[in-house]
Amino acid sequence: FTNQHTDFQDAEQICQNLGAHLPSIHSDIENLELGTFAYNNLPPSTGFPWLGLYCPYTVNNCTWTDGSAYNYNYTWTSYPSSNNPCVVIRNEESGDWDDRNYWESYICTTGQAVICQKRF
Repeated sequence: FTNQHTDFQDAEQICQNLGAHLPSIHSDIENLELGTFAYNNLPPSTGFPWLGLYCPYTVNNCTWTDGSAYNYNYTWTSYPSSNNPCVVIRNEESGDWDDRNYWESYICTTGQAVICQKRF
C-alpha cells in the first residue's frame, strides 16, 4: 500500500507494476478484512483507498480492474454516476455514524490512497 495521493488510473498502474491490481471484493469477509486493514494502516489524511471498481453511469455497469465478476457490493454512501464512476472504501468514522468499510463513488482524478491486491 502507499499513502501518497494517487488518482485511479495511476493507482491501478502502480499495482500492475507490482503484478497486482486494485482490490476486488467478493464477500462480506473480504470487505471487512480490507476495511480493517485500511483503518489500521492508513490515516484519514491519506484519503480513502481506491477499490478496483469502475462503474460508469450506474452500478449495473460496474467492472473490476482484475477482470473478476462483479458479484458482490457493500452498502454505498453514494452511488456511481457518470461524474463519479470510481469507488473507494471508507476508512474512518464520521460524526455519530460509523461508515467504515462503506463504499463511496468518487471522481477518478481525485488523489486517494492505494492498496494493491494479488490473488493466487
